[in-house]
Amino acid sequence: MSYNQRQMNLNSVVDRAWEVSKRHWGALVGIYFIGGVIGSIPSSAIQSQQYYVLLAELAKGNLEGAEAAEAAMADANPNFVGIIVAYILAIVLSTIVSVVLFKYIHKILADKDISDFTQILKDAIKIAPMAFVKILLYSLVCALGMVFFLLPGIYLAVRLYFVIYLSAIHPELTIEETFKKSWKMTDGRFLQLFGYGIVSSLIAMSGLLLCCVGIYFTVPVAYVMMGETYNQILEEMGEDIDDEEPLVAANNEIQ
Repeated sequence: MSYNQRQMNLNSVVDRAWEVSKRHWGALVGIYFIGGVIGSIPSSAIQSQQYYVLLAELAKGNLEGAEAAEAAMADANPNFVGIIVAYILAIVLSTIVSVVLFKYIHKILADKDISDFTQILKDAIKIAPMAFVKILLYSLVCALGMVFFLLPGIYLAVRLYFVIYLSAIHPELTIEETFKKSWKMTDGRFLQLFGYGIVSSLIAMSGLLLCCVGIYFTVPVAYVMMGETYNQILEEMGEDIDDEEPLVAANNEIQ
């Protein structure tokens, strides 16, 4: 898909993101909600361990036993093996959900067929391991930048803004190619993208004003903004919107 060439600006990004999000609220909210549930797995696992004995005693009507169990909970050491397993499970599933979300966003922005959601899920499961590695490296690079004062971390986060998105829609790219592609796309656009990031964060956090439930509607809009920003930068660079086709030609340019 190719857009009519135009200069990227915040109004067009927000307008397009809002327009597309309204047409796909159900799926976007559903995917994001599932991601939120998965993210709560570790804390849920810890709480379930702590409250199991307490609930068992209450079910028996043994108030003294329940009080003793409650007192023991304060001093009890959690099952670290169970917690680690829960965290690993949450990370794996969260990566799959993130890939599904960004692949879905890329398709709806390109007006592609999204009826075969099962295929999107299968593709996400297939590429999730490498996507996880790329996302982990991105997080580590940004974290290291934050350690050496704040500005380097912010700079790296903006320049590598599209690593997560590219990891989902272009799994054929190597780790190096993914990082170089994002670096190239954000070249000369730091302040612009930094401003976009602030606006998208404000949009995402505005959902907290609606008893926190609103974030399930506003955060997906912020993610769609990322996808639309990606598309408009490609257009500004004179490239067609790639529609998840392998970046064979682009790979040569990245080198």
